[in-house]
Amino acid sequence: MLELYKTPLSEIPIKIISYNEQKQFIDLVNKILSLTQSEDYLENPQRQAKVKEYEHQIDQMVYKLYGLNQEEIKIIEQSMNYG
Repeated sequence: MLELYKTPLSEIPIKIISYNEQKQFIDLVNKILSLTQSEDYLENPQRQAKVKEYEHQIDQMVYKLYGLNQEEIKIIEQSMNYG
């Protein structure tokens, strides 16, 4: 059974952003969902490339939101096997 404790969770740096800022993320996620739910997604390299492009845009938006520098971004991307 998984147990969650308030103290560790409260230390996670969650940014509070406006609806307009949220909408940018929502729009990209909806585009990704639309592409990945299409019947030919797994056989369509163009759709897959577009999803990667949208994912990259989301990553960049998150980096900017948290004010990360190039070194911090490099660490994250290496840990995610992006770089």
